[in-house]
Amino acid sequence: MGVIMSYRQALDYLDSVIRTGIKYDLVNIRRLLHSLGHPERGFPVICVAGTNGKGSACAFLESILAEAGYRAGLNTSPHLVTPRERIRINRVIVTREEFSAALSEVREAAESGWDRDDPGRPTFFETMTSAALCHFRRAGVDLAIMEAGLGGRLDGTNGTQPALSVITRIAVDHSKTLGNSLRKIAFEKAGISRPGKPLLIGAQRPDIREHLTALARFRGSLPRHADCRWRGKAEALTLETPRRTYRGIKPGLPGHYQRENAATAVRAAEIIESLGFEIGEEAIVKGLARAFWPARLELAEIDGRRVLIDSSHNTDGIGRFLGELDSYPAERRILIYGAMADKAISSIVARLFPRFDKIFLPALPQKRAAEPDYILSLAGKDVERAETAADIARAWQAARRAAGPRDLIVVTGSIYLAGEFKKLFTDER
Repeated sequence: MGVIMSYRQALDYLDSVIRTGIKYDLVNIRRLLHSLGHPERGFPVICVAGTNGKGSACAFLESILAEAGYRAGLNTSPHLVTPRERIRINRVIVTREEFSAALSEVREAAESGWDRDDPGRPTFFETMTSAALCHFRRAGVDLAIMEAGLGGRLDGTNGTQPALSVITRIAVDHSKTLGNSLRKIAFEKAGISRPGKPLLIGAQRPDIREHLTALARFRGSLPRHADCRWRGKAEALTLETPRRTYRGIKPGLPGHYQRENAATAVRAAEIIESLGFEIGEEAIVKGLARAFWPARLELAEIDGRRVLIDSSHNTDGIGRFLGELDSYPAERRILIYGAMADKAISSIVARLFPRFDKIFLPALPQKRAAEPDYILSLAGKDVERAETAADIARAWQAARRAAGPRDLIVVTGSIYLAGEFKKLFTDER
């Protein structure tokens, strides 16, 4: 490898490849991985797709593998504050030096294979996926978990050859790219399966479960299901799988719905055991307890105010979030809400806004973000309690002034909103 960029140079390089936009095919990623000497072939890959819960399931599985004594790489997207979050091993994100070294390796391959002005050169996602695999190779991981970014069939992570593929719950999202029906979306997700390899199907609607099972068999993969049953109370749960019974579980990620993602991770771990890895009951119980995934019902105290940060962004996710909201008692609830323009904002607003006493709608810097005035126009009778803000900082200042010590400030609607909020309290750049 040639000259290693500084961290600042690495971030600037990423900014430059963002301008290439999004390409939905596997041509570049395969060509790039070939140029890099196929780092993905140095360890088993677990590829995880799904609409909701895939990041949490990945975090649970990574934690289980770490507790079992393995070096488990995890590549996720998007990030909240820093792109370093996308690459981590055993629950620890890469250092700035490691990040820069991985990006330098990918940049060298990209610039030798594509003209700098070529509009078809590797995208941000292809660059980050390749960088993660390069870092995992250099770090000598035992396994790598790759979270699909969009869809599955043509997602950059699908340029690997997974030993195990996992599909978490499917819902309607990114309909312009993936289709506007669950069956169409399921077809895209099932594209991560491989002939002769297991495909773990997480909890789904019965018809979608059957459809995914049929797609798996058609592709020659081996369908497995996350058929599990939870019993007991939250402080000491029991999980029954087709293989074992696990007792004394307390998932590290809050929310009743996280049990579904935890069960998927446990079933994935059981399948990984059948591939020759020793994991065991103790590692699974400890791994579930020690998992952490930011901006998923993340409760914090900031400047003397209770703040709940969540990244729910589609109707299914918001519904699950609202099912947990009463678990956080407060005299008044104050909402900071923002969303990307391609989401089902109208239906989300109709369910979300009535649950709050005051609502702040900040402008977000992302090009895809919905304008605050547009969201305000959808507020209906809740409009009297809502107001726009020039940015997330001003929305936070207004919410903090409006909130008392017994109130709860909620930040939700988009992972990008959660990220912009967290950036207020970090100097990562």
